[in-house]
Amino acid sequence: MRNVRLRSDMKIIKKGVTPEAVVYRADCPRCATIFEFSQSEGKFTDDQRDGAYVTIDCPVCSHTCTVSYISPQTYAKQLQAKMIPQHIEWNEQIRTASK
Repeated sequence: MRNVRLRSDMKIIKKGVTPEAVVYRADCPRCATIFEFSQSEGKFTDDQRDGAYVTIDCPVCSHTCTVSYISPQTYAKQLQAKMIPQHIEWNEQIRTASK
């Protein structure tokens, strides 16, 4: 067992967000259910051509829903800028950005 020495002079300048803390919101195109989930509940895919995304099955009809991935750093910045109240609603962001 190694001795672990804690640094007493360490201080946090700006607290970040862990990947588990990022909350996604999806709306199912099949049954219109809107639900929230964490990345650990879905399947993360990193695609060079289409970009990273997270897929999850709808809890009501089991249809596979896809939302864009957001990094913890981006999520923290958006929370800090109060661009989002508590979570990200990706589908609305994508619709707005594509106009």
